[in-house]
Amino acid sequence: MIYACQDVDFDVRAGLRSVPALFGIKGALRLAALCHVAMVPVVLGVVASRDPGTGTGLDFLRRPDGRGAASVGMSMRSSLPTI
Repeated sequence: MIYACQDVDFDVRAGLRSVPALFGIKGALRLAALCHVAMVPVVLGVVASRDPGTGTGLDFLRRPDGRGAASVGMSMRSSLPTI
């Protein structure tokens, strides 16, 4: 949204519905600031949920059986027939 403010004049002339064209530059910058503030609890939640053993912070991606999303993809790939 911040970078889109540079093109707001073109967006308005071209009839594009960008955030700055819809809400103005001031509104777009306020919305961008709100998004940045909203990211703080998300980042803190990811850090707080990290597994002390792996330290990845992505443990919310694990399935209940303990296998991660990446291991699911790997097992599916290995079961595909080879040509």
